[in-house]
Amino acid sequence: MGSAMKIVSYLPITLLFISNLALPADFSDDELIEIANEMNKTMPRVMDQFTVAKNVNAIPGLYLNYIYEIDIEEVITAAAQQNNTTVDELKIRLVSNFGSIDNFAKTAIDQLSIGAKNQYCTTPDDAELEPRYLAEKGVTTVHKFYNKNGIFVGSYSFDKNTCG
Repeated sequence: MGSAMKIVSYLPITLLFISNLALPADFSDDELIEIANEMNKTMPRVMDQFTVAKNVNAIPGLYLNYIYEIDIEEVITAAAQQNNTTVDELKIRLVSNFGSIDNFAKTAIDQLSIGAKNQYCTTPDDAELEPRYLAEKGVTTVHKFYNKNGIFVGSYSFDKNTCG
């Protein structure tokens, strides 16, 4: 299990992609729609060899939903190469350890969320574009991951209570 999970460290920790927008002191749903529309002009965006940011949606109630597609087969292939094993052997071990490849993928996203939270909570709050800035203004950012077939894999979110 541990060797297969090494690959999780290569998955994206997402920061906002907006750079040319003047951010207000407080946000409204309409302003988040404008931000999401601007962000979507750069989509899809390749985050790494496994993950593509597909789009961002503003949801009423001050939510920004980031939608990603993750290529679990590519994650497994890279992990097999890194661990000097075959893809088939690694899949057998993953099914043995997690019950299914889907459960492995969900666990990988759960592990990613731990690293993302650590980064989110420990990065100095010195830039308006930090996700914490949005959280302090009442915005919840939700990161949702789907596999190549459009099946939900997992998610994590940040809000003003994330760091305690």
